[in-house]
Amino acid sequence: NFDRFRKIEEYRSMSSLRHIVFIEPGHPRILIWSRSGGAEWTEAVLDGLEAQVTLSAIGIDLPLAEIYDQIDFAGQASG
Repeated sequence: NFDRFRKIEEYRSMSSLRHIVFIEPGHPRILIWSRSGGAEWTEAVLDGLEAQVTLSAIGIDLPLAEIYDQIDFAGQASG
């Protein structure tokens, strides 16, 4: 939570940074902030193994199913 809430503004102030990605460890959810070149950031929440992360700055499209490959969410508390 420290990075997510306190450090996010520091990350966003870095002019060369185009994407900030937080991967939730307990369930398939990713928070992503992106900007295309200006100062404006967009925020997205990707939920479920069917979703896909697109990082245009590095030309990558990655399904959450690959990120969470071999992780068994059964028996974990939801949150």
